Amino acid sequence: MDEGLRVRLRISGAFADELGAPGFVAGRWHRSEPARHDPGVWTMPWFELSDRAEAFVRALGGILEPFEWTAWLPTPEAQALYHDREVLAAATPEQLSKLATAIIRSDRFTEGALGEAFDVGVMAAIARRAGTWSAGSAR
Repeated sequence: MDEGLRVRLRISGAFADELGAPGFVAGRWHRSEPARHDPGVWTMPWFELSDRAEAFVRALGGILEPFEWTAWLPTPEAQALYHDREVLAAATPEQLSKLATAIIRSDRFTEGALGEAFDVGVMAAIARRAGTWSAGSAR
């Protein structure tokens, strides 16, 4: 693995303990409410990431890669990485990149996708695996 990728994985992996800690708050939902500029217009409900969750998402930017994530997300590989922590714990850097990219991009189309990924532990598992790769102890 090249040193640049190792550094980018280390940056993401540094969040592992924090994201996996009991009580970590990834963010909160905002309810629908009247728009300030026009009370006849209502906002849609939306999820706001906490500062630390947002910092982790920014850190992941270093490992994101453009690819056809919409075609990849429903595949057995993607589903196993998302739902099975043992599979994710053995993920390659390329698989981490694909999964992180798909989750972050899908949040643009499905409000709260990132919040759910934090809540179910996927983001903490990505951070843990990134940390093992950056330490050179991954296989």
